[in-house]
Amino acid sequence: MPLLVSPFALLALLALARWLAPLPEPTRPTAWSRLDIGLAIGVGALYAGGSVLWLSTFYLKGELLASDFSQYCDSVGAVQLGEYSGGSGQRSFFAALLPGVLARAYGIMGGLQITALGSTAAIAAGLYVWARALAGREAGVAAVGLACAMAPLVLLSRTVTFYPEATAAMLLVSAGAALALTERSLGALWICSTSAGIALLMDPRGLYWAAAALLAGAMVVFLRPGSPSRWWRAAGIAALLLPIVLSWEIASAFTPPLAAGLTRQTAAMVSAVTGQSIAVAGNEDFIWGRTFILNVPRQVVKLASLNAALRDALPRSPEHDWVIPWFGPFLACGLAASIGRDRWALAALWIPALPSIAALATAERAFGYIRYVGTGFPVIAVVLAVGARACVTRTGGRVPVALRAPLLGLTLLALITGLLPSWLSPRAPWRAAPISDEYPAALLATPPRAGPSDRQCVVRLQADREGSRTY
Repeated sequence: MPLLVSPFALLALLALARWLAPLPEPTRPTAWSRLDIGLAIGVGALYAGGSVLWLSTFYLKGELLASDFSQYCDSVGAVQLGEYSGGSGQRSFFAALLPGVLARAYGIMGGLQITALGSTAAIAAGLYVWARALAGREAGVAAVGLACAMAPLVLLSRTVTFYPEATAAMLLVSAGAALALTERSLGALWICSTSAGIALLMDPRGLYWAAAALLAGAMVVFLRPGSPSRWWRAAGIAALLLPIVLSWEIASAFTPPLAAGLTRQTAAMVSAVTGQSIAVAGNEDFIWGRTFILNVPRQVVKLASLNAALRDALPRSPEHDWVIPWFGPFLACGLAASIGRDRWALAALWIPALPSIAALATAERAFGYIRYVGTGFPVIAVVLAVGARACVTRTGGRVPVALRAPLLGLTLLALITGLLPSWLSPRAPWRAAPISDEYPAALLATPPRAGPSDRQCVVRLQADREGSRTY
């Protein structure tokens, strides 16, 4: 409880002050321009470099993070050798394409590391776009700054699995949905739907983010104010559905023939924990590109029941302390950001956030490894930034526009690096102990004790080393 009191009390008072002295309806962010493209690229590069070189060292003992490494090694190695029908049946082959191509020059480890770095930059750019769509450029910069203080996001820069790619893809879906609800244009709808299609190819859990994106897009198409013409609605439906249909059509090319669907994988986890056999009918297993589309609602219901059973069967995860301290500030800033907004602004704030909130609720309780927690953590950075932006709207006009971004950036830098002692400091007392290096550092020196997948991974890594394909 002491961990929650200090930040929660402060932010609750800010929210209460805003309620007692209501602010006018938040002004619409300024029009998008090339400056936003430059800022998104700039904060992405700075965040990725800062995370991998410095910020991650506060939270990690060792060099890299990995889990089930041989499965990722198999998939990346298959692309490296041009064996596009190979790889692990447990991992998305689409996610293996980029690291696999890079592995031809830099080796499997190099391909995964470079992809993690690029994905971390995409995460920061997505955070900027998401928060900027809701509350302007200052909120976008603040969201990236706050993410620097969030260990689950920072550590993705040193994670040699497909989780950095998956997190980036799902975050970009949320950013696209927020953009669609705020801009309500055909271009924004296309971005929203395209990002959802990519997330579905990247990871089966992209289903939840795609559902939120389709809900946001449907609101824009059918409820857009101003009585749009039939032609506009027809174009909007096409922009919303065509990328999803294309993703569906090509998905089978990236799915191994014997791949287990998301429902079966979740049922296997429940069975392993409870000792009870869980039956999954063929029409209840979700595999993107193979599932009959009308069965998806039934599969979502089945997945929800399995996730509930998993949460009930497990104690709190080891990552409990990574997540819980942020809930108080999240709720307070969510309240501050919600007051005074119209229905479209509220929809833009919360509909894209729903999948991430659900992911956090599950990861905090069940199998909450740091890689799972990171998938939902971006929503905390965005809501904190938007809520803080709403609270300072009244005083923002007293600071010249040209000085706002530099002052905000310098202040956040001082807080997240610990130059100014604060709750955001990497050395703050509430922080959990650094996690241990999960990467099998002795993999090349010690023959693995597991099955043929591990042995094949060793062969491939040794071939990389002998061929000087190391990074």
